[in-house]
Amino acid sequence: MAAAGGSGKDIYLELRRKRMEEEKKKSVGSVGRMAAEGSSQRGDLLPPPVEKKRGKRHDRPSKPGTPRPPSPKKTKNTEERDQDALSALFDSQLKINEGLEVSLSPEEAEIVSAIHPETVLYALNEFQARAVVMGRHLETVLSKLPESSRLSGEIQVLQRDLAEANQRRQEVSLQLGSVKNERSQLLGEHNTLKARCKELEMKDEESQTALERLEERLATIQAEHTAALERIYELEGYVMAQHEEGFYKAVRQTAHLFNFDAGDDRISIEKDVYDGVLMNIDDIASAKAAANDPGKVSSPPSI
Repeated sequence: MAAAGGSGKDIYLELRRKRMEEEKKKSVGSVGRMAAEGSSQRGDLLPPPVEKKRGKRHDRPSKPGTPRPPSPKKTKNTEERDQDALSALFDSQLKINEGLEVSLSPEEAEIVSAIHPETVLYALNEFQARAVVMGRHLETVLSKLPESSRLSGEIQVLQRDLAEANQRRQEVSLQLGSVKNERSQLLGEHNTLKARCKELEMKDEESQTALERLEERLATIQAEHTAALERIYELEGYVMAQHEEGFYKAVRQTAHLFNFDAGDDRISIEKDVYDGVLMNIDDIASAKAAANDPGKVSSPPSI
């Protein structure tokens, strides 16, 4: 930006010098000739000179206090000088001299050619002033920055930190890879256990079904057993009744035949004769056990 400002100053001085030399050499006839040559060199890139018509009011005397309009000759000379300055600033390709180039598209060149040369010069001057201000501002900002040595030290520290971070990142990547492998193994084991659990659940369901069937079968068997017990109890009662009836029938017949008292208390259906002794049926079982085991002392039989 600073280089652009210096180049603009040189251009301005060169233009001013050329303008002074041209004003000394020009005459009224040469002015028209040079303007025609400048117009032919610029082609359509520069606007044609503006022609002003004289009105009748120019011949009238002006009122007091009213500024007089510039003479047509002076206005024409000023416009031609502006055009010559613009032609000195730009060449036929609209490139700024002294090494600074400005490339314009056909549309942009048409717009620039339609603008008054004084406006173009004012815009270039404004651009140059802003460029100088921005260059100085940038120089001020750069002057406030830390020293290059300090920056280099910070850069080295940051590079070391970056290297350490990369190393840690590699370590974390390795750990992540091992974790991923372990996770894959655990997922495989999980899937295996899950399949095993499904098999066990299916077997458990089958076992539950079999158990329910067995429970139903057991309930049926228990019901049948209960019914059988009831039938057995019923039959036992019937057998005991028949046994008692047959016993007492035999006692009555014996008493009648052998002439003894059938109502004697010693005659009982719960007694029997064992080893020549009348005793209770329960005592007979104990006597048999004592006979088989002589060392065992048995209670005397009850008569």
